[in-house]
Amino acid sequence: MDKSAHLWIGQVNLGGSIVATQELPDIARSMGLGIVSNIAVSVLTHLSTPHCLVGHVEPYDVHVLSCYFQYSEAIDRHLDHLERVLNILHGKRILIGVDCNAHSPLWFCERRQYIGRGPETEYRRQRMEGFILGRGLTIHNKEDQPCTFAGPSGESNIDLTLSTKNLGVAEWTVNDRASSSDHRLITCRVSGAERSAARAQPADELVRFRDRGIDWDTFESTIQFRIGRIPWGASAARVAESFTDVVTETARECLGARKAKLYGDMNGGMVS
Repeated sequence: MDKSAHLWIGQVNLGGSIVATQELPDIARSMGLGIVSNIAVSVLTHLSTPHCLVGHVEPYDVHVLSCYFQYSEAIDRHLDHLERVLNILHGKRILIGVDCNAHSPLWFCERRQYIGRGPETEYRRQRMEGFILGRGLTIHNKEDQPCTFAGPSGESNIDLTLSTKNLGVAEWTVNDRASSSDHRLITCRVSGAERSAARAQPADELVRFRDRGIDWDTFESTIQFRIGRIPWGASAARVAESFTDVVTETARECLGARKAKLYGDMNGGMVS
């Protein structure tokens, strides 16, 4: 909801609970989280999956991602999709709410929750940590707040609020007893677009790859190796997307990108 040029966001995993789902509209109204008339929210269906919903909020020009990294599924597939979304939205102001089903000291989990619990737990922790740090995302979880999850097996912090560095986020709060869900309601305040303009990331640049002094045999063999990743039985759009990812990833590694040269134009601007 709009409060003095700020956008308030609520984040909660309803866990399939009918009661928690039915009570959500009343909770949103009571906490000032309802959508008001001057806000337009659109779902970007071409970027969304059953485990990652991508939305755009106007007039704040904020992309909001709601993700669920199901524990029974490999975390790699979820992170790979999130990577593609962030690449497509590069330079945009992005807020990510994710039930990552991973424990780490980076988001204030207890040591017993990520030490000595087997290779799968360790792998999920390392992959999640590496993704966040590698993408330069900000973790907004705070140590002095209640745990984000409280169920029959105990409490833990598996719900994260992340953002790109060009988005101002404040007043991150875990609201205990606000919802019947075993995941507690998280709220935070997002600054308006004009307040984050100074922190904006640079716009996308056209990537040009080097074509001299290249080991083309390595490039070709790497392409051939990664072709096996492509889901050839999927839709044409999915196959094309996967093929593009393979070629782009291999080009970055084997060829290396070079920046476009800029020249001054007659009006004092810059052209490539």
